[in-house]
Amino acid sequence: MKPADNKKAHDLGGQGLIDVNIKENIMTTMSLQQITVPFHNAELYLVEHDGQPYVPMRSIVQGIGLDWKSQFVKLKQRFSTCVVEITMQILGDDQARSHTCLLLRKLPAWLYSIHANKVKPELRDTVIKYQEECDDVLWDYWTKGQAINKRQSITPEQQASLQAIVARRSGGERKAMAEMWARHNQHFKIAKYSQLLSIHFPEAISYLETMEIKAKPEQQLSMVVFEDKATYELVRKLTEAVILENDEIVPLLSAIKIIDERKYAFYAHRVVCANEAARKVSRALDFRNGLGEPLIDQSCRVIALSTGQRFVARPNWFNCEA
Repeated sequence: MKPADNKKAHDLGGQGLIDVNIKENIMTTMSLQQITVPFHNAELYLVEHDGQPYVPMRSIVQGIGLDWKSQFVKLKQRFSTCVVEITMQILGDDQARSHTCLLLRKLPAWLYSIHANKVKPELRDTVIKYQEECDDVLWDYWTKGQAINKRQSITPEQQASLQAIVARRSGGERKAMAEMWARHNQHFKIAKYSQLLSIHFPEAISYLETMEIKAKPEQQLSMVVFEDKATYELVRKLTEAVILENDEIVPLLSAIKIIDERKYAFYAHRVVCANEAARKVSRALDFRNGLGEPLIDQSCRVIALSTGQRFVARPNWFNCEA
């Protein structure tokens, strides 16, 4: 049987000889552009054929933990026009061997032909990892000589930058903030802003800065009522007292939840409403401690009392974005 023949018999380790409708290309190692690509704890390979990048598939299949024999049959049946046999010597091998290679641009189609929910539980995370990253990494190595981690989420510092934009543009108003985060997350197809990929961070800044906010601002408290310093300080103490009561109320709510879920929901809602009112008042009157720190920071996580006491709170107390 000649190398140029379109059909070649392969012995699949005990399954017998099957007819494979793929072209075999006998090439010497010296005539190939070959790239070794590190991928997590495995090594993948790229090879040029007719000016196009191809991927030796056995290393990918085995890297995922799948059975090569069954996947070889799938490649033959579904991707025969994009599969070639290339003889080459890869790193660590002592001789040139024939490798079944798939055109790189067809790799995502093969990856997503694997149903993650149907493989063994111990392989599920690996399958998803390959589906999400493998083709991008290989393409980056082919075009740029290195891989850029496009799947890395934004850092806490970048999250803080986005939070600052939303807080500034919304004026701290709950409805406007909720609208901005909802539209942002929908735009980038994520569940919450912390899942934003770092590669999209510059676009996210531009998107939030230029977003037209449709939510109507909530009615602001009148500063005229609180021009009297004594009244101002009285309201500050009341606002701080509402926040401090959480230490006493939260354990009590936990006990109520055990006894009666419906009553827990009722009282928990009232507590959140009280804290939300405290947040609105503190920002409307710009309550700050002696160091100039706001009573409730923009993320609703840090409380800075006028007494100098500081502690960490939960954003859901104040109906803030967690």
